Amino acid sequence: MARPAVRLAKGLFIALVCAGLVREAGGGAALAQQPGEEASVVVRAAGYYKVGDQCGGGTNPVQIRVEPNPLGQIQVGFFETTADAIGGMSKASGWLAALAATELLGVDLREHRISFSRTDLVDGPSAGALMTSGLIALLRGDGFPDDVSMTGTINPDGTIGPVGGIGHKLRGARADGITRFAIPLGQREDVNLCTGAREDMLALGRDLGIEVAEVGDVREAYAFLTGVELPGPPVTPVTFELAEDLRQDFRDLYRTWEKRFEAARERVRAANGADYPPELQEFWRYAEAFKRSGDRELDGGHEPAAFNRIWMAVLHAEFVARGVTLLEGLRLRGFPGMHGVVEQELGGVVKQVGDGLERLRDLRIESVTDAGAVAVIGSMLGPTLAYIDEAAWQLRQSEKLSQDLANLDPEDVVLRAFEAIGFLSLASTLFDMAEANRDWIGRDTRPWQRNAGPVNDARELYRSTAWSNLNYVDAVYTQEFADQNQVDLDSAKAWMMRKDPNYLAATGALEQEGYFSDLFDDDYVAAVAQLGALTGSLANAALLVAKHYSIGVETDDLGRVVAFRRETALEKMMDLAEREAERAIGEAEAATAGASTPLLAVSIGAARRNRDESLSAQDKLTALTLFWTTTLNARLIARLARASGAQ
Repeated sequence: MARPAVRLAKGLFIALVCAGLVREAGGGAALAQQPGEEASVVVRAAGYYKVGDQCGGGTNPVQIRVEPNPLGQIQVGFFETTADAIGGMSKASGWLAALAATELLGVDLREHRISFSRTDLVDGPSAGALMTSGLIALLRGDGFPDDVSMTGTINPDGTIGPVGGIGHKLRGARADGITRFAIPLGQREDVNLCTGAREDMLALGRDLGIEVAEVGDVREAYAFLTGVELPGPPVTPVTFELAEDLRQDFRDLYRTWEKRFEAARERVRAANGADYPPELQEFWRYAEAFKRSGDRELDGGHEPAAFNRIWMAVLHAEFVARGVTLLEGLRLRGFPGMHGVVEQELGGVVKQVGDGLERLRDLRIESVTDAGAVAVIGSMLGPTLAYIDEAAWQLRQSEKLSQDLANLDPEDVVLRAFEAIGFLSLASTLFDMAEANRDWIGRDTRPWQRNAGPVNDARELYRSTAWSNLNYVDAVYTQEFADQNQVDLDSAKAWMMRKDPNYLAATGALEQEGYFSDLFDDDYVAAVAQLGALTGSLANAALLVAKHYSIGVETDDLGRVVAFRRETALEKMMDLAEREAERAIGEAEAATAGASTPLLAVSIGAARRNRDESLSAQDKLTALTLFWTTTLNARLIARLARASGAQ
């Protein structure tokens, strides 16, 4: 009875929780568009269709308007001439475009009312980079040619993600008079959706008489589309070496978590007969693989990467330890015994987190580097609380199902219990990871002046963008599940929370953000932590989009990511994300006179090792996420440094 239940516990060992998501380009740009003026531009968004064996494409106008904003609140509007002409995916792209454009230029979005108008019934994220470019042109007053177009999603760090149907879009765009067309870097070759043949987009462009260029981020896209180079901080390769005391701190931390891994190993060995299902044995093999990788990283002098690996090892190991204990309770006392084990584990994690939150209550922020660390902590606390709530709910569902004797499904009863301990394992390890970031607080001793304005502004913007991005995910994946299984959307959302911890992290962080006001004694600390939770939610939703839309993941029976349909595009995305992280670290280093560099170097170093020394396909997603969060946290630090007048 237990084996199929364990097999269905898909992906509960994965926790890629994002941190510190605030954008700001160095130096800003002189704007032609002033808060009291109106301006508009029309961009030609490219789309495609496939109906039966017929494929085609074309462009559709999107009017972008900037107006004075008398309310002093963030306003992003969407106008349509036909009901539902602008779907959830397009709205999410509009919010991301507003966020990326205004923060790249250093513009206060509250001073402008931004709107997007469409007349066509088209939905999708692939116009995100184009809308961002059009909005930048409006704000700068550069003008936007009417014979240019592009396709590509916009990522949280401003890089451009891959899309589909490019050849069909190109042909349609040329028929509509487009002469220049930008495509995402790494997608020179794309599949013809009707013939299945691979096509060279640059060669196709030459045949059609349209200039095609691959672009990696919004800066490159803007330069190609408008002929204007955007100012920004340079890309500076980061080769920073940690000081010996920091390296020793990471080694000590590794040894602490190593003891935790060994404790889990002993729990597994003590299981009755040491005979547990193959599914849990597979999880344990991954735990040991992460442990061996961590040892190698530590011996090689890559201490931050080693800590990342031991964390993953403990996450796997503690899930298996809880699993074998659960099965023993089930074997000895049936469902009541199994539920008793889960109840005990839940109580232990609740106490662990509760005690830890009390230790965090008196946190203080005395520097911009402190603020960056608190944002990271906040980004982890939101999902932690969500995971605990979900574990408690799954336990209650399992108990309820076990009492319905007329419709008893033993596998579902056990599955719910396993999902509960999976989320408890995530909550326990993630919270301790959050607490570990407290060690960064107090290392930056330069004088500064606290300024809450940038934090409060960013909270408002990221709350709206996070909800919009999550609605996008629901419009694509959650609704598809609801339609296929003939259930309502709320039931489908509950299924998504069980299926993917990133989805639960994205929704849970939004729902838990208000809790921070009561958690911390200092209002400013609460605001920065809340910002971390909100922006972590946005980054988790962006990761879901990248997994399922931009790069296309393939999973095994256990829910592990094993391959990507667009492997080349993923490699390019990681390269671009690394480049953007280096640019952002250079910006933060300049703004803080190098005080913030160790914190950020640790993050980018872990990203590089996950990419270069990957154990699985999942490691590459981890690397992408770490590059993104490095960039976003660096920009937060740079923004706060400039606003506070740090010396």
